[in-house]
Amino acid sequence: MLDSLVPAESIDVKVTDAVLTLTGVVSWRYQRDAAVADVMPLIGLVDLDDRITVVNETTAQDVADRINAAFIRNAQLDDGDIQVLTSNGTVTLAGNVSNWAEHDEAIGAAWSAPGVTWVDDDLTVVY
Repeated sequence: MLDSLVPAESIDVKVTDAVLTLTGVVSWRYQRDAAVADVMPLIGLVDLDDRITVVNETTAQDVADRINAAFIRNAQLDDGDIQVLTSNGTVTLAGNVSNWAEHDEAIGAAWSAPGVTWVDDDLTVVY
């Protein structure tokens, strides 16, 4: 409840036999990641069962458009060789990038788009 990144009203926590289970629905992956990061340092846990679902009501085309717009805004990305495919919140990035920094920027831009629940990385770094 003390983490402003986590919508506490959307997350349920249960502990059974030193296994902590997180359930609920959030709108962004960073919210899910923050909830997991908040409980990982707890002493006495044997395991963590993350069942938080990321749900955002956007269309596949809207997601692809937003990712492509982020590529254009980002000076480190040459998006000419990156294809963005979307389906049910899963984004697949395919194509060639010229270095690892460009690769990481593309993946980060994809994760930052609303409605993205998973990113498949089919990018190839070509030197």
